[in-house]
Amino acid sequence: MRTGLLPEKEQLVQVNGRKLTISNLGKVLWPDEGITKAEVIKYYADFSEYIVACLKDRPLMTRRYPQGITEQYFVQKHFPHVPSWVKLFSFKSEHYVLCNDLPTLIWLGNLAAIEINHMLAKTPNVAKQDIVLIDLDPHLPATFEDARITARGVASILDRLNLEFLLKTSGADGIHFFIPIERRYSVEKIRRFVYVIGKFIEKADPKLDGVDKTG
Repeated sequence: MRTGLLPEKEQLVQVNGRKLTISNLGKVLWPDEGITKAEVIKYYADFSEYIVACLKDRPLMTRRYPQGITEQYFVQKHFPHVPSWVKLFSFKSEHYVLCNDLPTLIWLGNLAAIEINHMLAKTPNVAKQDIVLIDLDPHLPATFEDARITARGVASILDRLNLEFLLKTSGADGIHFFIPIERRYSVEKIRRFVYVIGKFIEKADPKLDGVDKTG
């Protein structure tokens, strides 16, 4: 799929044998940087191998910004109408999209789904998580620097517990820890584990001067 030279008008394209209509490609979604929807779709296509690997078989909740990130967005997790080839997972009377391939990812990009959040469990048994999420989301007067310092403490504790984790930024000033686990723990036990980690951090020096940076 050639996304770099796409015209602004609506057009029908084929992605890995799937037909989909893409439109408004010249729409600027990041006004300050001048980033267009075409560039977002190209980014999704270029990194689809890694994005799809993270999203595969996980029901999604999206934040769509049809008029750009500075304008009003809306959250969508229920998708009653999708192309016939888009996989859905029904849960609690709602139909969640499963982004298991490149065409579905491009389709989401065309919807201006800038934020794509996934469940911490895979289908079909979404009641059992295989990921623990630790979300460091600073609220004023806390800053990203506070989140960064706290993240050092969390990382040190997880290292000492010999737990693997993936660390990424979230939103404007948050930090997420993703910890893979076996699918056998209740939500209550997972919450208790995260709570205990938080209590350790709470008792630590605010600047975490004593954190062993080497793990």
